[in-house]
Amino acid sequence: MNNSGKEIDQKIDGDLERVKADLEHVREAEDLLKAGKEHLKEDLEKLKRDEHQPKKDEVIFIDGKEYKSRNLTTGKALYILGSVDAQSYDLYEEVRGKGDDKFVADNDEPIHTYDCERFYSAQKNLNPGG
Repeated sequence: MNNSGKEIDQKIDGDLERVKADLEHVREAEDLLKAGKEHLKEDLEKLKRDEHQPKKDEVIFIDGKEYKSRNLTTGKALYILGSVDAQSYDLYEEVRGKGDDKFVADNDEPIHTYDCERFYSAQKNLNPGG
């Protein structure tokens, strides 16, 4: 075999090795996708189970006053429960430790409450020094 024949064989061998490596990467990607799909399936099943679990009452505090609330409720329900005037006041969930307290919107978005969770109202248009 002459030099050009050897060069062609070497090129083919090199191309074949690259194709094999690419194929291995594709197989690894497929395995990752399968694993991700399984995790998503497990998460979906957990959400479905949680959806059907009985809702229970939690003791919560709004402006220092104790109330009982479902562990799955809405912002609108919390405003009503705490007699918070949504026209003049905003409701916030106290965040322990560092970080800003969370605004609670007066709407029907689901909110999970936890035992002894604390909320407070604050005037919408505060004008300190005014």
